[in-house]
Amino acid sequence: MMSSDLRLHDEALQQATGRNVKVAVIDSGINAHHSHVEKLSGGVKITCDASGEIVFSDDYRDYDGHGTAVAGIIRAKAPGIALYSVKILQDRLRAESRVLAAAIRSSIANDIRVINMSLGTHQISGIDALRQACEAAAERNIILIAAGSEERVFPASFSCVLGASGDELCGWNDYAYTENREVEFRAHSWPRPLPGSPQRHNLRGHSMAAAHVSALVARIVEVYPRSDVNTVREALIRECTRRVDVEDDALNLDPAGKNRVSHEF
Repeated sequence: MMSSDLRLHDEALQQATGRNVKVAVIDSGINAHHSHVEKLSGGVKITCDASGEIVFSDDYRDYDGHGTAVAGIIRAKAPGIALYSVKILQDRLRAESRVLAAAIRSSIANDIRVINMSLGTHQISGIDALRQACEAAAERNIILIAAGSEERVFPASFSCVLGASGDELCGWNDYAYTENREVEFRAHSWPRPLPGSPQRHNLRGHSMAAAHVSALVARIVEVYPRSDVNTVREALIRECTRRVDVEDDALNLDPAGKNRVSHEF
């Protein structure tokens, strides 16, 4: 399932690999030695200590597997990217919203071009700081992608963020578009299969769909390096193989199993 498998309308995107595009995966870390990842260009762990201070360290390894599965999708579809791990999710795949905001601002400082956030929250406490961080990134033409759902979830519901949800009608190569919705895009709900393990036992959900969208965004950014979020949004819409009727909006949303957007901060 490498980049040549994608069927894209834009011939330039068909040939793209995301070459040298800096992509940060804000998640549970990444296992750099996993065969689906191959290599990392760097990373950081960001936590909040007992006194409430934001703490940075270099232990961005993944002990859960969620971030590695997300990274494996992006690497498969955009193998040329420079991949960075930003670890914030700790026990039970949770973190505070200010830690996510700090992760976004750290990505800005390190010239990241695409930020994948396969996570989300329904809580509104601390939402202003999170919104401000996303807006600061978007103002610098950083493209943010986050997992969404049929319910309002942040940061996917921010206008400066591209929201993605899983759709059971989307195969590995498919993308769908829902007009006039905060979460506009849909994609495949599954990561790459693991040898010797039935896919039904693998992670799945809206979080994986966000990674599929991030991979295509990386290719768009490679070909059109000056793109802002609106330009990228239009390019994504052109590549969607299906438009979802508003009246049927929720009918094909993948139930998303274990890893629906439940990574609350």
